[in-house]
Amino acid sequence: MKKITLCALLCFSLFVHAQDKAVRKTRFGLKAGLNISSLMVSGVHLKGDMSYKAGFHIGGMMQVSLSKDFLMQPELLFSNQGYNYEERTGAAKYSKVGNINYLALPVMFVYYPIKNLSLEAGPQLSFLLSHKAKVNVTGVDEFDPTNPYINEGTIDLKKSTRSVELGMNVGLGYKINQRLFCSGRYNFGMTQANKEESDGEKDRNSVFQFSIGYLFN
Repeated sequence: MKKITLCALLCFSLFVHAQDKAVRKTRFGLKAGLNISSLMVSGVHLKGDMSYKAGFHIGGMMQVSLSKDFLMQPELLFSNQGYNYEERTGAAKYSKVGNINYLALPVMFVYYPIKNLSLEAGPQLSFLLSHKAKVNVTGVDEFDPTNPYINEGTIDLKKSTRSVELGMNVGLGYKINQRLFCSGRYNFGMTQANKEESDGEKDRNSVFQFSIGYLFN
């Protein structure tokens, strides 16, 4: 948590420093797009397969020019993420679709090596809003109290998920014109998304994000 707080203070101080410069140009905008996300699991051997799930993101942003080809871009996004998990035990098939919602605060540093094409990178703080999973079991003919996959329905996993996650973004952007742009980035968790379970399982977010945005001025 101390590392997360220090990162947030650093990003904020950089933002304030940029705002203090009268020559800096500031633009505001909106962005939205597609998330392709999953969890990277370590510390335990999965019996099934973890795969990516489609979601979305939407929110606002600000661009602060630091030089002709370099700018800082803080964002505030609602980000719908998650994962698909499937496991087979004999004839039984156990599937779980996780749905995780975050309030994400990326601070991107954007550099234009050539006209209209940009490279971007920066840290991201994500605050957990909810984590629910839909469980489905097929191929089970009768009740077996020793079968851990007999229960199905929607389960709430918020209490077993960390409330704050630190991640890092890297990506590319393209300026279509003075107002429209598109971008693609990869976000990877630097801290655990879950509160570590007794078996040592550690989960980290892995998100591919594709956006289109509009700048107002």
